[in-house]
Amino acid sequence: MVALKSVLVIDDDPAIQKYLKRLLEAAGYGIRTADNGRKGLDAYREERADVVVTDIFMDQQDGLELIRNLRAHDPTAIIVAMSGGYPGVPGDYLAIATKLGAAATWEKPFDADMVLRTVRQLLDR
Repeated sequence: MVALKSVLVIDDDPAIQKYLKRLLEAAGYGIRTADNGRKGLDAYREERADVVVTDIFMDQQDGLELIRNLRAHDPTAIIVAMSGGYPGVPGDYLAIATKLGAAATWEKPFDADMVLRTVRQLLDR
């Protein structure tokens, strides 16, 4: 029996969590979720995920800090950063996420085909 590839989705928006969970489960992935970076890091430490998808702007440890902490814990972690920006906060946070070690980035809103294609390509590396 082949083990499911696992994806850890970290986002403080329950609608995004639910959407990605449904989409990725339907594609055959095992999914876990967390609603902030601190809980996401704890979940990863408890059980490694094949891919981590994280939002940038969250309470209790944002996505950029999470990427730094994940890299320190597991330099081989495959990370996707996503963001729709944040009103009043200038900057290209997805570019910063890439410099910190994100293998891919998604700008919200994103489409299902792009999500599935990106996860598949990252796992096929």
